[in-house]
Amino acid sequence: MLITSVSFNHKLSNKLTVINRCYLALVFGLLLLVEVINPDFINQFELRPNIWFVEYLKYPQEVTSMLVNGFVLSSILATVISFGDAFFYLKQWL
Repeated sequence: MLITSVSFNHKLSNKLTVINRCYLALVFGLLLLVEVINPDFINQFELRPNIWFVEYLKYPQEVTSMLVNGFVLSSILATVISFGDAFFYLKQWL
């Protein structure tokens, strides 16, 4: 909607299109990251990701040590899939 309302200015419209595409790639990448991490979170805490998932990120040292010690493969896999997905969409759109 915002892009169509400023379509009279072609340069501004192109910049907003690029910003929107980058934003969508970031959102889809983060959504995919959460979905890839979901099975390990369920195995660890026996419930689906909820507010604990977000609140636990306040302690990066504990999260990093837990990921390095217990979930190395899934951490690497989730990161590669998320960045690969974002790169794929950005490469396709830009």
